[in-house]
Parts: sequence; structure tokens; C-alpha cells
Amino acid sequence: MKWKVEQVPELRGYTVEYAEPQNYYISRRNQLFHSTSLKPSTFKQIAAIDAPLWKQAASNFRLAQRLLRFMVTNVTPLSNGDLFITFDKSVGIIKNGKFQALKNLARPCRVLRSAFAIDDKGDIYFGEYLANTERGEIRIYKYSQDSDALEIAYIFPPNSIKHIHGLYFDKLTKSIFCLTGDDEKECRILRSFDGFKTTEIVGEGDETWRAVSVLFNQDSFYYGTDAEFRENHIYQVNRKNSEREILGEVDG
Repeated sequence: MKWKVEQVPELRGYTVEYAEPQNYYISRRNQLFHSTSLKPSTFKQIAAIDAPLWKQAASNFRLAQRLLRFMVTNVTPLSNGDLFITFDKSVGIIKNGKFQALKNLARPCRVLRSAFAIDDKGDIYFGEYLANTERGEIRIYKYSQDSDALEIAYIFPPNSIKHIHGLYFDKLTKSIFCLTGDDEKECRILRSFDGFKTTEIVGEGDETWRAVSVLFNQDSFYYGTDAEFRENHIYQVNRKNSEREILGEVDG
């Protein structure tokens, strides 16, 4: 099977953040839109996130926007009608058309695209993604709907990891996988069955465990590596015996 990638000219400058039939959320810089289709003529602005004027002006140039990372990275609707959203280095909700930053975020941090987990109770988990050159503590946060604040679910101690690449919910085992990096001893995949009261290591120790995302099916889970000093591969890990198999090499 061959895949074909095409540009959609009318969506140039926009990012589709969330998509299901007749329910789309689209962003452009610090603005968020809703639409029942992907035709720009139907886009309805539902919120604009406050930001310094100089950043708003600079972000009109695509290169500057990317360098500043002046963009929405995650949007997901909640059952109470709010939207959970990450933008630049802020985390919040959109409620009644206004962005509200969530309390108790220890410091500004980014959340990579699609790198948060929603468990079977509807709680959201995400981790700090930042430079952390001093190798200090790194936190996993939990957000429960109808709250205006975050909870700290877990803290990695100093000198254990650089940052968190992502958290992902495995519906089959009702566990949350956490992917970390970046140096060899910091690369690991771990998971928790109880909201990070306890954790277990799936694999760690070198860049073959340096992953940014993970996918699940009935028998296995799959991830690609984001290695800096070795070849990158797609791996399959068998659920029953934990055996790991290389499915193929990828560029990067």
C-alpha cells in the first residue's frame, strides 16, 4: 500500500488539533477555532489566548513562530464541555470562551503534541518537557475535570531523567505508559496501574528505549526510537513474554 501526502492549500497556516466527524478544533498561532467541517469559511473562533504583543507580531512569520514555539500543541474536549489545552509553555482549559491557566504548575513547561494520557476515569496525565540542563526534579501532573488546579502525580528525583516525552493510556491493561529521555541512562519506558502511586520499568538503559510515542493493540505495543547516536528502529514488544522485535529501520 502506498501513501500519498498532499497539501491542502486552504488550510495553510492552520493546524488541525482534534478531529472527529463534524467536530473539529483548529488552531492558528494563539487562536482556536471550531468547525463542523474543514472549510475555513465555517471556522468559528472560540478563544484567543493572551500573549505578549511582540510574540503575536513575530509569529506572523512562520520561521519566527516555529523558533518561538508560539503555538497550540494539544486540544481535547472534556465531558463537561470544557477544552483541555496546552499552548507554548502554559497548560489550561478553555471555559466559556476564555483560556484559564491551571493552578499549581510548578514552572512553565511544554507538552509535546498528543503526549498526554486520558485514563478510563477521564483524568488527564502529562509530564514536563523542558531543557532541564541541571537535571533537577521532573514532574508528572494529573488534571481532573471541574478543577481549576493540577495535582502532582509523581516526581522523578534529581539526576534521574532529563524530561518526559509523553504519557499514553493503554486501554487493555488500564495502565499509563511514561516515556523519558534523553541520555542513555535516562531513556526508559515505565508504566503505572494506579495513577503513579507505584511504577514498574518496561525497559531502560540505552537509546533503544528512547521513544516519543507508543501504540497498542491486543497482543503487543509498538514504538519508534528517537535516538541521537545510533540507528532508529520501529519496535514491537510482545505483551505476554515482553520479547522485543525490530520491525524496521527508519530515517532520523
